[in-house]
Amino acid sequence: DYAVLSAAYEATLSASDELVVTGKLAIDVLNEKPVAIPLPFSGGVLVKATLDGKPARLQVIAPQAPAPNQPAQQMQQAKEMPNAPDANSGGVIVLHTEGAGRKEAEVQFRLGLARRGGWRQVNASLPLAGATKLTLMVPDAATEVRIASTFDRDNFETKAANEKIETTLVGGGSGRLDLQWRPKVAVGQIDQSLTSKSTGVLDVREDALRLTWVAELSFG
Repeated sequence: DYAVLSAAYEATLSASDELVVTGKLAIDVLNEKPVAIPLPFSGGVLVKATLDGKPARLQVIAPQAPAPNQPAQQMQQAKEMPNAPDANSGGVIVLHTEGAGRKEAEVQFRLGLARRGGWRQVNASLPLAGATKLTLMVPDAATEVRIASTFDRDNFETKAANEKIETTLVGGGSGRLDLQWRPKVAVGQIDQSLTSKSTGVLDVREDALRLTWVAELSFG
């Protein structure tokens, strides 16, 4: 009934406490009947969605735990359903449309991030297609960027301000976006979640003093 042909996402790796990702999806609808197109996601909230330049008709389905007495066969069938949400996903956006032809959906997500040791980290899932492009704008020079969910290289370091990184995300349906970045100026920043525990033993002898010091560091 439909095919999600391609997706292209863009984001700017700024110093804020969230990451705004904007995407465009090309969708082919193959008949005139109304269709419901599931777009799985997690790790953030959908803040905007349009279809061919008009507000999109959406339904958001949150993941549900199976009933305690659900038969094993029904649970197995649920796992095999394409694009069905699982316990690790935030839900599924269902896009409703009708009429055959090529359609363009534009979406915008606001993704939460964590900070550890100067790194900003995002772990989310985005609706992907057979070919999914990711473009990252990096405002600061000498910024380290790591992307775990790509066929391309997974480690970048920018040499100039406002440099672009273009890569391709892995998978179709709901794909992972595992991204982290750290500007050079952030390397020496204090991580408020860092705690330490240390133990010192001072050995006093006639001919010398010996000190043994053990420190344990915990990041959050």
